[in-house]
Amino acid sequence: MALEWKEIIDTTDELLKQTLSLYHSCFPEYVREDNSVFYESIRQREKNIPNHFHFLVGVMNEKIVSFATAHYLADINSGYIVYLAADPKERGKGYGKQTLLKMEELLGNDATHAGHPSLTGLFLETEREIDAKNEEEYRENINRLQFFNHLGLRPVKECNYLQPPLYKEQTPVPLYLAFKPIVSGAEPDCERAIKAIYYEKYHKMNHVSLSVHQDCMASSRIGHKKHSV
Repeated sequence: MALEWKEIIDTTDELLKQTLSLYHSCFPEYVREDNSVFYESIRQREKNIPNHFHFLVGVMNEKIVSFATAHYLADINSGYIVYLAADPKERGKGYGKQTLLKMEELLGNDATHAGHPSLTGLFLETEREIDAKNEEEYRENINRLQFFNHLGLRPVKECNYLQPPLYKEQTPVPLYLAFKPIVSGAEPDCERAIKAIYYEKYHKMNHVSLSVHQDCMASSRIGHKKHSV
């Protein structure tokens, strides 16, 4: 049986509350954002056209089994996957892969509406195995990297990416920035991608100051090797 797809476009949608409950069960507290960020992203979803925000939910037998959120970034004609998750009780059934492919379709529609023949690629942040604090966390990071690799999302090792702080008391977190080419032969322009991600996601939705972004950009450029999109 195929998943039923629903998009959350209204902050009063009862589905939002249910999906946020799943979000809290899928991600540890130290990487979770405040629920207000999701509300802000939904409120702004059509205010930044041709940029766009999607909150996609996969439903099976009237139960939420997966979800993903993503931004279409018109400046680089690429999608940025913020979250991709499946219910821990339903993993191994391919719901994560199906959800990513459906999100890719939605982002492709955004690219068409923006005047492009197709989407160039997808970006996604993920934890680095080298930063694991213990053996369990190391295995989790390796498994996550293998899952994303299976989906075509591979870390851009030349890019020293820093995730801006999610909360005021936090410091930037080094992560991998993974990329999946949609157009054959497409390669990531890290500098442009990071700039677009920082501004559209972290500045507009998380309200992180531009000065913090500039500091993160400066660090992310270290060892950077530029490619063309």
